[in-house]
Amino acid sequence: MVKPGGICPAAGPWKAACSITDIHRMPYFPRLILFLFCLMVLVESRKPKRRRGTGPLETKPSHLYKKNPDMTKIRHGKPQPLLRVDDHDFTMRPAFGGPAIPVGVDVQVESLDSISEVDMDFTMTLYLRHYWKDERLAFPSASNKSMTFDGRLVKKIWVPDVFFVHSKRSFIHDTTTDNIMLRVFPDGQVLYSMRITVTAMCNMDFSHFPLDSQTCSLELESYAYTDEDLMLYWKNGDESLKTDEKISLSQFLIQKFHTTSRLAFYSSTGWYNRLYINFTLRRHIFFFLLQTYFPATLMVMLSWVSFWIDRRAVPARVSLEAELKLDIAGITTVLTMSTIITGVNASMPRVSYIKAVDIYLWVSFVFVFLSVLEYAAVNYLTTVQERKERKLQEKAREVSFISLLESMLLVG
Repeated sequence: MVKPGGICPAAGPWKAACSITDIHRMPYFPRLILFLFCLMVLVESRKPKRRRGTGPLETKPSHLYKKNPDMTKIRHGKPQPLLRVDDHDFTMRPAFGGPAIPVGVDVQVESLDSISEVDMDFTMTLYLRHYWKDERLAFPSASNKSMTFDGRLVKKIWVPDVFFVHSKRSFIHDTTTDNIMLRVFPDGQVLYSMRITVTAMCNMDFSHFPLDSQTCSLELESYAYTDEDLMLYWKNGDESLKTDEKISLSQFLIQKFHTTSRLAFYSSTGWYNRLYINFTLRRHIFFFLLQTYFPATLMVMLSWVSFWIDRRAVPARVSLEAELKLDIAGITTVLTMSTIITGVNASMPRVSYIKAVDIYLWVSFVFVFLSVLEYAAVNYLTTVQERKERKLQEKAREVSFISLLESMLLVG
């Protein structure tokens, strides 16, 4: 069938094609079609075969992916979690029933947002970090490296219940996600960090305002655990409190930050460890010199102008009421001092004691008010004196008129 000397593969589709007909006896066009068909069959036979029901072809993984195996990849069979969270009861503190668990604390103050004299509070943004050891979270590790988690793991394990004493408002930042970080070490050491903004009360003394200095405190304490269950302490003493060098306030100079700690007693529950973040503020005086002291001083000096106005210069005076004529400069200064006093008190709390600025403003107000009374007194005394002079003149005219009549009668 096949012409001697022809080339035909030993196996495969070419053998079947060659056995059917003699290639050299076929016309040119059928031979071309047969050649293209055999070539296509040969190419298809050399392609790698895909497994039935699978997707794209599997490629050999690169050596870059072999260096760091994915710990979160789900393996066949029973999974073995690295942190055995479900094997323990985390509603109880570590070493429950034993000695108090030590919890170290350090704070980094990011900013002092505002100081409100009216509400007697301050707003602070800080990073609050806790350190403790929970052997239930220990895990085997050949490299002794820690693992970092976000806030989702915090809801499944035990964390210290620290709160801010005398806090009015506080919240954990949640943009773009909850600003919570949890870092677990192989031996069970835990680092728990949060970014918090808190508004807390600050008892201020304004006796020397505006030459005053204020000391405020942010207090941290465990809500449920007494000192027998949880020992709260500053992790590195005074070094546990860090502040940003760019912290500044418009009206205050921040003199210093420091930490203290002591025990707080509640009659119904017991003793608790309490940590204090203390900071001292000194008020800038230059703002009040420009806004309060200089205007008040000028108003007092302006009220002295009426002392040099002639008491007989009635056109230089205007009447406040029909019966009472007062100096226009005196009325202006009195109203200006009243406005200054009202503006200062509007920005201050309604305290029951006298402030230093109150003494200065009220003394200035008294000087201005006395200058107005001075003109009223001078005007009244001048009027009385003029009445007496008119009476004397009338009496003199009467006496002269009588003496003139007598002289005329004597002459007549």
